[in-house]
Amino acid sequence: KKYGVGIIGTGWGVKVQVHAFREAGWNVVGLLGRDGEKTKKFAEEFLIPFHTDSLEELLKREDVDLVVITVPPHLHKDYTIQCLKAGKHVLCDKPMALNQDEAQEMIDFGKNHPQQLQIIDFELRQISSFQKAKEYIQSNKLGQIYAVHGNFISHSLSSRTFSWWYESNKGGGLLGAVGSHWIDYTSWLINSQVSTVDARLHTYVKQRKDPEGNLQQVTSDDAFNSILKYQNGVDGLLNFTQCAQGPARKEIVVIGSEGSLVLDIAGEDGLVKVYDLSGKEAHVWKEELKFAEGSKAPNHIWAKGTVTIAKSIQKCLEAKDFNNLGQYELAGFDRGLYVQKVMDAMRTSSSSSSPMNILSSS
Repeated sequence: KKYGVGIIGTGWGVKVQVHAFREAGWNVVGLLGRDGEKTKKFAEEFLIPFHTDSLEELLKREDVDLVVITVPPHLHKDYTIQCLKAGKHVLCDKPMALNQDEAQEMIDFGKNHPQQLQIIDFELRQISSFQKAKEYIQSNKLGQIYAVHGNFISHSLSSRTFSWWYESNKGGGLLGAVGSHWIDYTSWLINSQVSTVDARLHTYVKQRKDPEGNLQQVTSDDAFNSILKYQNGVDGLLNFTQCAQGPARKEIVVIGSEGSLVLDIAGEDGLVKVYDLSGKEAHVWKEELKFAEGSKAPNHIWAKGTVTIAKSIQKCLEAKDFNNLGQYELAGFDRGLYVQKVMDAMRTSSSSSSPMNILSSS
């Protein structure tokens, strides 16, 4: 069977997911956006047969098997619940929700729908070179793991127009948009969850112009730093900013007693390098996925991960295997809740200027 997907959102949804799901062999059968004219334009441009500004209308369609939710985080809970009520499988963008209470509500509701996939879009797990990195670490070839460092050094996009991304009450900010990936992925790499955080969140660019040219106050973070401790004793450090000019650095560095492993998340190839104790390159891996000729999918690591996550979801549906997501390197709602707890603790730590412990989660 060729499965059908409905995409909610005309930002990342049309830039990446429409094309990536098609690349993976899905039928993109519907597009939902709040701006009817804009949604119609995209649907016509990308040959999507159905478009609407009504969630109810999208969910009525029997040819929609999976709904991909790529809207601001403050809408995730309600959209997810409506999709599950309608009998649809769900791939929800990260962060899962505004806070851990909302994430827990989503999990509690989802328990009544055990035959429907409930997945968070942590697509970096799907990159083959990153999976090789995890296997290398788990086989103890790096020896004892001392620390994991995550860096995201990027430009400020100072001319970017004010939107929900800059409103904390809508789930905007760098921690939720990108930090959530690093929290999930570092924990996945070393097979251990974060137990303690000591974080500081910053808003350096305090005002931005809205589409009408009026200055609006920014309430979300555009930089953060955090010291982490994982349950297995590994030390962690996150250093994130959108306020640095020059070449971007987006990476994870795993430091062990027998060498170090560096994952490049800035490029298109998912480059992984292992360095031995002499400082020489011992291994180099890349993501081998190539898009079909004429594909409109952007050639970056996030799109490649989305193609593979779409293929993994298809495998789950074909096998009717809704309870073994880890086998497909998919992140369920329980993982979304864990990441939400870490982010909530980081925000509390920042506001109180003190370390915070994280309650155990799946």
